[in-house]
Parts: sequence; structure tokens; C-alpha cells
Amino acid sequence: MRKFMVLLKKELRELLTLQMILPMVMVVVVFHFLGTVMKNEAGEREKLEKLASPLALCDMDGTDLSGQCLAAFKDSFEVSLFHSLDPATVFASLPTDGRHDIFLVIPAGFEAEFLAGRKCPVQLHTRVRNFSLSDSGRFSRGYESTRILENFLSREHLSRAGTALSQRLVMNPLKVQEFTIVGEKSAAVSPVDLFQFFMKQNGLIPMVLFLVIVMAAQMLSGAIAAEKEDKTLETLLSTPVNRQSIVLAKMLAAAIVSLMMVAMFIAGFHNYMSGITSDVNGDVELSGNTAIAVMEIGVSLGASDFLLLGLIVFLGILCALSLTVILSVFAENTKTVNGLITPLMALIMLPYMLVMFVEVEKASPILKTIIYGNPFSYPFLGLPAMIFGQKRVLVFGAVYMVLFFGLMVAAAAKIFSSDLVVTARLGFFSGRRKDGN
Repeated sequence: MRKFMVLLKKELRELLTLQMILPMVMVVVVFHFLGTVMKNEAGEREKLEKLASPLALCDMDGTDLSGQCLAAFKDSFEVSLFHSLDPATVFASLPTDGRHDIFLVIPAGFEAEFLAGRKCPVQLHTRVRNFSLSDSGRFSRGYESTRILENFLSREHLSRAGTALSQRLVMNPLKVQEFTIVGEKSAAVSPVDLFQFFMKQNGLIPMVLFLVIVMAAQMLSGAIAAEKEDKTLETLLSTPVNRQSIVLAKMLAAAIVSLMMVAMFIAGFHNYMSGITSDVNGDVELSGNTAIAVMEIGVSLGASDFLLLGLIVFLGILCALSLTVILSVFAENTKTVNGLITPLMALIMLPYMLVMFVEVEKASPILKTIIYGNPFSYPFLGLPAMIFGQKRVLVFGAVYMVLFFGLMVAAAAKIFSSDLVVTARLGFFSGRRKDGN
């Protein structure tokens, strides 16, 4: 038993190092921070849900039936009446607090269609400010208004005509024409369809970024740790080569190899997902009307947009690799490499989760500083910024990442020019082992 305990202590001594403990602590801190942010966001949404939801409404029919429809809304919505059919004019006069984003139009001839036994037409305009998951929940307010209208019309049909009407008309008495407004552009497309299209285009970016950074960071840190362990790094540093050239060569080599590997993976994964979606849905592409609406509203990106987005993603990869070089200096051997790059994964995970769940423009100043101060936020902000005409965010992000990358390369070159590249350690029990020797 005593021998077993000696072996157990030895194994624990080798495993319990700062390289392993600190990354895990950082991950816990990141998730705690995300949980706090999500809790605050949920609290704010709960406060808003207790208030009556605002609804902008235009009654162009002006009949008794349309007046009764307005009365049906008053129990669930705070109705604001407008006499303009132009959504841009209506939304321009409404507060920009993120709640006043639904505009319902009852067109002329509404009652006439009802009396003729046909579906009553309405227009539902939804203003979309971003594509975060918190914003997607606002779409339900518009559908809630049409649901209330459908229930009212169904009761009116039953009270007036009884069973003389078809069951299909009684169950579905409304013909809703949906419009989505992004910026100053409007198109006849459902906000849900637009959100799904955005998620389809934006879904690959986090996966590609994670894959590239994980592969490149593991290769680069593993190579540096192996060189330190094999004592070949000292030989490389003794050659008459500029230290910045050594750092850049290591980073670019890891980036090129990882990009090649990810390109092959994405090609295979795309074919795999295309096969699944075609089997389930019968059609991988958007429907004709939705595709046209996407082009009209400007959500579909051109070649120049994808080039700019690719540049942002590549700069994010370079920033990650520059941090990896510095972190790898503290690796004692190849066993501690994975623990060292865990903080890097946490830095990437943080903005990805925040951008997904939080509306950045309405976030607190501290949260904005955390998001915009993290160089890995901009690859996730890239596509929304292009769609909503905020390319200045990408320009600032590109400049910021270039400066960050240059600073990290200079710091890495400084470290490679000193003894730290060979002597740096973060061992929890390193002092005890030296005393034992």
C-alpha cells in the first residue's frame, strides 16, 4: 500500500501543474462570467415581458370589423395608431429601444373579404436590428398579433355564419403578407426565414475558426515544446537568423498546414450536410421568393464581402498563433502543451457566446469594452456588420488586429532573443523537484 501511495503522489505531482490548473480556472471564470451575463439579459427580458408589448398599427379599412379588431389587441398590446402605410416613416417615429419593431397594416377591403367568405389580408412588417438569439425572440410578438387577429376572426365567422363556412376558413381566416426591414431596405420575406438564412451563412465561420486555431495552435506549440525538450531550439537560436523571422516562419507554416487540413474537412462536411438536408427537406437551396428577397434586402454577400470577411478571419488566426508562441514558451514538455493553449480557447469562446446571445449595440459599456477589446470578436462580428451596414466595425477590427498581431510578434521576438525561451517554466512542483535533485 505504501508503494502504491508513493506512485500515486508521483503521478499527481506530474499532473498538478500550473499549466493544467490555470487554464481550467480560466474556463470556470469564463463560464461564470457568461452565466452572469445571460442571467442579467434574462432579467432584462423578464422585465420587458411584464410590460404591454408595443404594436404599431395602421387601419386603412376603417370599418366596424377593423375597429373591433383594434379592440381585440388592447388586452395584450400597447397599440399606437398611424395613418401612414410607409414602414420607414412609421419606424422613424418610434423609439429605438428594441421593443417597437412590429408594424401591422389592415388594408382597405378587409371587411369586404370577410363578408365574402375569403381570407382577410393583413401586412406584418418586422424591423430586424441584429441576428442574435435574444433578438430572434422578438419575432414572436408579431406572430402573437396575427394569432390574436385569427382567433377573433374565427369567433366572428362562427357567430355569424355558424357551420355554413368551410372548416379551413374558420381555422385559418387570415392571409398574412410578411415583410422584413433591415436598415433602410425592405423585402417580402419572413424574419424567421431571414434568420435561418443568416445562421446558415454564419454557421461555418465559428467552426472554421475553432478548427484552424486548434490545429495550428497544437502544431505550433507542440513543435516549440518538442524543440525545447530535444534541446534543438538552442541550436536554432544560435544561428545568425533574425528572431522575428523565426517566429513568423513558425506561425505561417502552422497556419498554412492547418488551413489546408480545414479546407479538406469543410469540403467533405459541406457535402455531408448537403446530403442530409436534401434528404430531409427535399431542397438544399432557398425558395425562389426567399432568394429574391434576400438579394433585395442585401443580406446575400458578394465576392468582395467574402474577401473582407476572410481577411478578418485570417487576421484572427494570426493573432491566435502569436499568442500561442508566447504561451508555448512556458511549456516544459509536450505533455503540458494542451493545457497551455486552453486559455486561448477560452478567449475565443467568450466573444462567440456573447455575440450569439447579446445585442452588442445595446450592451453595457463594460461588456462592449470586453467584446471590442478582444481581437477574436471581430470574425464573429464580421457577417452581421456587413449585413447591417457597419463596415466601419470591420475596418477598426482589422486595424486593431494588425496592431495586436504586431505587438505579440514583437513580444515573442523579444522572448526568443532572451533566455526566457529556454528557462521559462510554470511548474507547480518544479521547485520541489529541483530540491530533490
